[in-house]
Amino acid sequence: MKKYLLVLLFFVGLTSETIGQKETTSNKNIYTAKEIVFYGYDYTHFKLADPKRIGQNIKNFIFRWNVYCNDRVNEKTLSKWLKKNKVIINQDPTINLNKRLNSDNLGSKKKNILSKDSIQNCINNYSISEKEGLGFVIIYECYDNYSETVSAYYTFFDIATKIVLHCDYFASKDSKSYNRVKDWGAATVIAIKKYVKIYQKNLDTNKKY
Repeated sequence: MKKYLLVLLFFVGLTSETIGQKETTSNKNIYTAKEIVFYGYDYTHFKLADPKRIGQNIKNFIFRWNVYCNDRVNEKTLSKWLKKNKVIINQDPTINLNKRLNSDNLGSKKKNILSKDSIQNCINNYSISEKEGLGFVIIYECYDNYSETVSAYYTFFDIATKIVLHCDYFASKDSKSYNRVKDWGAATVIAIKKYVKIYQKNLDTNKKY
């Protein structure tokens, strides 16, 4: 009887420890963390839904959009928007993956759909130099010319384990014509600013608990 009791106590202790570990990686950590690492813009599952762009060098477009965003979204702006004491930007993991893209696979006649179930696999593919902390990345689904929307998953994850902690899907519609390639760069920055408002609203809500 004592033997069975000891085994039972062991498993109870193990279960309690596991629950405790889960609590340390709860969604609230994305709001309470003082520092965050921004890994940039992931286009590995992205499509530009615009028939007239099929066959063009869309991969080159992506890096032009990246430069456009970097000129307007930096450590200072992200610290302010995400309410963090410090933001570190390390875009190497996403840039290295984006470099492997083939323009032939990036154009589409209709809107691309990326399942939320795929997001964890995206994070798993990152080669990250940091050992711990909170990571943030924007994983793009589609730039849809027909509906004039930028859709993406705004994703927070634990750097040590690469486990996704929180993921918001957000599609931003803007009034721009999107006739020029650089219009999508402007739409991307606008989408980020719109998402920040959602993040800040969730931040205020979490502060109440």
